Amino acid sequence: MKLEWKSYLAAETPAYTSYPTSHGFSDAIGAAALEKRLSGVGQYEPISLYINSPFENAATLQTATHSDTSDVHETARRYVKLLTRQIFHVGQLLQGRGRLTALHFAGAAPHVLLHKDLGVILDAVEMAFGLTDSAIVSMDIDTRLVSFEMAEALGALGLSRIKLGVQDFDPDVQKAIGRVQTFSHIGEVMNAFRRFGVFDINLELGYGLPRQTKESFARTLSLAVSLSPECITLRNGAAPSPSLAATQTQPDTLSLRLEQPETARHILTAAGYECVGFDHFAKTQTALAKAAQTQAIKYNLLGLNADPARIVLGIGQAAVSQFDDLLVQNHSGIDAYISCVERDILPAMRGATLSREDRLRARIIEALLSTLNANILDICNDFDLDLAVLRNAFGKIEMLRNVGLVTYKDGKMLIPEEARAFANVVAACFDENLSKIRHLSYAI
Repeated sequence: MKLEWKSYLAAETPAYTSYPTSHGFSDAIGAAALEKRLSGVGQYEPISLYINSPFENAATLQTATHSDTSDVHETARRYVKLLTRQIFHVGQLLQGRGRLTALHFAGAAPHVLLHKDLGVILDAVEMAFGLTDSAIVSMDIDTRLVSFEMAEALGALGLSRIKLGVQDFDPDVQKAIGRVQTFSHIGEVMNAFRRFGVFDINLELGYGLPRQTKESFARTLSLAVSLSPECITLRNGAAPSPSLAATQTQPDTLSLRLEQPETARHILTAAGYECVGFDHFAKTQTALAKAAQTQAIKYNLLGLNADPARIVLGIGQAAVSQFDDLLVQNHSGIDAYISCVERDILPAMRGATLSREDRLRARIIEALLSTLNANILDICNDFDLDLAVLRNAFGKIEMLRNVGLVTYKDGKMLIPEEARAFANVVAACFDENLSKIRHLSYAI
C-alpha cells in the first residue's frame, strides 16, 4: 500500500450498516412510523428478522451481573417471553404479508439462552411469519463458550450459518485483547458444527490488534486457511480506544496496519478465496461469492450478505428495523422495552425517515462497501436527483483521488482492490451528517 494512505488509517468512520447512522436518529420517529411501514409490506416481499439478545459475558437484564448460572438462565427465559411476544405482535401487524428469507441471532443468544429457549423463539417465528427450510438461520458465536453438546443442539435447531469471533490465533495477542482460546479448540468447534449440519462457517479475524506483528498476523491467516472456513472476515481491530491509544499511535504500528490488509489479500486469494466487498474473503462456491459475481450482494444491518430482503425487522432490546425509507430502533433500556412489549406496543424508541437524497446517499454507500464500485450517475437518475446534490461529497472525494484511494470517470466510482481496507473512508465522503459528529466512533 502507498505511504500516502497512512494518514487515513486513524480515520474514525461509521460501519455504515445503515445510513443515516444511529447518531442521525430522532425521538420523533418511533412506533407509529414503524406500524405504518409494516402495513405497507408487500404480500410476498422478502423480509429478514434480526433478533438481539443484549447479554455480554452472561450479564442479565438487570444492571448487576449475577454469578449464579441458574439465575442467568432464569432471567434469559424471561427475556425469551418478551421476544416471543414482540414476534407475535409484529406478525399480527403484518397480517400474513411478507416472506421470511433470513433469521439472524445477534448478541449472546447461544451462550445464555438454552437450546430449548432458542427452540421456543424459532417456534414463535414459524407461527408468526412462517419459517421454511429455504430461510437462512444464522448466529454469532463466541468459540470460547462452545461445547460439543451446544453444537449438536444448535445443529438440531436448523442453524445454517455461523460467524466465529476468533480475532487472532497468537497467544500474546489473545491475552492483550482478552480472548484467550486455543487453535485446537477452535478447530474442534468447527468440526463439531460441521458434524451436525452447519456447513457455512465465517471466521472473523482482526488486524491492527495490540501485540500483533507481521509474522504473527501471517501465521494467523495461514492457520485460518488450514481450518478451511467458507468465509473469512477481516476487521480493523484498532478502533480508537483510550486504553490502547498509546499502542495505536506508534509509527511502527501504523506502518504494520498499512501492510496487513494487503498481506491478507495475498495469502487468502492464493489459498483460493475471493475478495468480496470491503472486508470479506469467500470460497468460490459460497452464496456470498456467487452473489458478488452477479452484483446481487448487499450491505445492511446483517452485514455483507446475499439475502434478497431489503427489509430487516429488529426484534429485542435495542434492535434496529431497516427499510429503504425508514430506520427505527427499539428501546435500549430494559424497563422501557418491557413496558411496551407487555402492553403490545411496538417498542420503537427513535429512528429516521429517509428523504430521496438520504436514500441516494445510502445506495451509494452500500454499493461502495459491497462491491467497491458505484455508478453515481445512474444512482442519481434512479432517484431523479441532480449530481449537484453531491457537490460537497465530491470535494472530499477529490482529496482521496489525489492519493489513489478512489477513481472516478464517466459517472463511475471505483475503489482499487489494494485500497479496499479504506472503503469506509470513501463511503464517509457521502455522509452529509459526518461533519457534525466527526469526533465520535459508533457502530451503525
